[in-house]
Amino acid sequence: MAATFVLVLHNHQPVGNFPFVFEQAYQRAYAPMLDAIERHPHVRVALHYSGPLLDWLEAQHPQLLERLRALAAQGRVELLSGGYYEPILPAIPDRDKLGQVERLGAYLKHRMGVRARGAWIAERVWEPVLARPLRDAGIEYTLLDDTQFAAVGITPERSYGYFVTEEEGRTLALFPMQMALRHAIPFRPVEQALELLREAQQSSNEPVLVMGDDGEKFGNWPGTYDSVYTQGWLDRFFTALVQAPWLRMRTPAEVLDERPPLGRIYVPNGSYQEMIEWSGGLWRNFLVRYPEANQLHKKMLDVSERVHTLEGKAGERARDELWQGQCNCPYWHGVFGGIYLNAIRETNFEHLIAAERIADRKEHGEQPWIDARARDFDCDGLAEAVVATESYDAVVAPRGGAITELDLKATNTNLTDVLARRPEVYHRTLRERARVRAGDAAAGTHSIHELDVVKEEGLEDLLAYDAHRRGMLVDHLFDPGVTLAAVVANRNVERGDFLEAPYELTLKRRRETATVTLRREGTLCGADGDVLPLEIEKTLKFTAGSNRIVIHYALRNRGAQPLRARFAVEFNLGLQAGDAPDRYVHSRGRRLQPPHAGAQGVSREREISAVDEWRGFEWTLRCGVETEFWRYGVETVSNSEEGIERTYQGTCILPTWVVDVAPGLAWEGGLEMRLDALAQAGRGFPGTEGV
Repeated sequence: MAATFVLVLHNHQPVGNFPFVFEQAYQRAYAPMLDAIERHPHVRVALHYSGPLLDWLEAQHPQLLERLRALAAQGRVELLSGGYYEPILPAIPDRDKLGQVERLGAYLKHRMGVRARGAWIAERVWEPVLARPLRDAGIEYTLLDDTQFAAVGITPERSYGYFVTEEEGRTLALFPMQMALRHAIPFRPVEQALELLREAQQSSNEPVLVMGDDGEKFGNWPGTYDSVYTQGWLDRFFTALVQAPWLRMRTPAEVLDERPPLGRIYVPNGSYQEMIEWSGGLWRNFLVRYPEANQLHKKMLDVSERVHTLEGKAGERARDELWQGQCNCPYWHGVFGGIYLNAIRETNFEHLIAAERIADRKEHGEQPWIDARARDFDCDGLAEAVVATESYDAVVAPRGGAITELDLKATNTNLTDVLARRPEVYHRTLRERARVRAGDAAAGTHSIHELDVVKEEGLEDLLAYDAHRRGMLVDHLFDPGVTLAAVVANRNVERGDFLEAPYELTLKRRRETATVTLRREGTLCGADGDVLPLEIEKTLKFTAGSNRIVIHYALRNRGAQPLRARFAVEFNLGLQAGDAPDRYVHSRGRRLQPPHAGAQGVSREREISAVDEWRGFEWTLRCGVETEFWRYGVETVSNSEEGIERTYQGTCILPTWVVDVAPGLAWEGGLEMRLDALAQAGRGFPGTEGV
């Protein structure tokens, strides 16, 4: 009895990825794979291409799409639908699930002449309620990993076929994809891969085995172009498949038409095995692990509510921007960079802000306006102050009393998009390498080459971690003699208890202004170990028609002893490139030395500015008195497909003052933050047409 083999390849590039990355993947994976399929006329393959990749192919290599259309017409390739911009489907509203899947299905119908019966779901993040919107969008089947079926007792050898699930009576076929095949293809010798199929054929009655995975692993993953194409692995594999008398190739839709289901099933929430490990069991845990991902997600939900009330051309443009902002890649992290890639993360924000601006125009027209509301924006149980004007959006959180998002609308930029430094499991690799190099006997006898790839030696020296989320108006209290180096390393320097602690938040709204007051009664650990009571109160004033935010601080000594400390207010700016000549810091036109965004420096100024000429904005902070400004580049150490690497996340600027406050008295200071769009920028901005 013959076994059936189903090969499914998922091809995707994130919204906003660099053009050279698209081109490299095209040259090393996408085009060579089609070459191989065309060389082997008896091979059948199911292929999925995400919308961002299809849009790029239409512009740069439309000939590949013509080849795809021809293969689909011949029945040699089945094309799958999915969310157009590759969202994590359970994490977006149902209206967006339906719209995104229908859009990709309509594209395939119009451009490729096929009706997509199946859908690839991003990162195989499954929740049972997905069956209904997928079926409502015309989808008949999707594919999950066999490990997801194991949660309900379906062992791999019992998953050789497909099952049926349902939600509210809408049925959907679920194909298990064999993890053993995913790990073997194309990394093991062809004979070993065939042996896995042969073993299943001999132990089961006409089994259906599915291998589904990223198309980029066939050429674009490190080392695979040489093995898969230059050394001929794929040609040998395809030849072996079609020559095996006990094996036949089919597409998922052909199996659906030829075979009955194995039974009805309800698969619980899950994803592929590695994703489960990275997330701690549930994909949504990334929204807890990375508050920056949660900020992006809640921004997306907020924008979705607004744009789906729009009609006509404006509504279509706004929804397209929204859907691009739902691309999954910056919402999580595993072996690939994900949320650690600042350009990918910021691109999602750009599209969401662009969608929001379209809604602004429809609601408010051209006149200056302000909207301010206290609501639980990030869904943590505490109400934030959410302030919007024609110039900017601000989210002020009671937790830490900080601005967690500040969007400059003219450039579609979230200025506060800076990721905090956090421990990751693979950081142990760096420490292990350091111990091996140092000859530490406790490290064992492993060769350094047995450890994970590291793109730069000495990265273990950058492993500093933040005790708080980065934003603006983050309040620090240090010893008066603390150094910038000690603050960057963040090793036992904090003397206050204000980081991440809840402030009392009050919002007052008038016709053209909004005032947010944040107050917390906390403590300061003195030089002799005494715990001193201290109250911090800060007031933020927002005004319609203005690009300025006025801030007033008061530090009140509530104790009976004098208080002395270095008070620092942290401002983080996402400038995307730490060493680019068009991202720099200056004071009234005089560039500080060294000027680049990732540099460390200390200077005394009345004001300081950070400039991003590429995206076209300037941020300025003015103080009422001469102030000692500290600055440094925030760098994380994260994993990627090519190895562990450093990544610039943003620039931290701290105005600092040594304050002496007598009992019952207060230290007061004023700041003014100005946001400017530059007349000339290095590139244009998405979604501004017709806004």
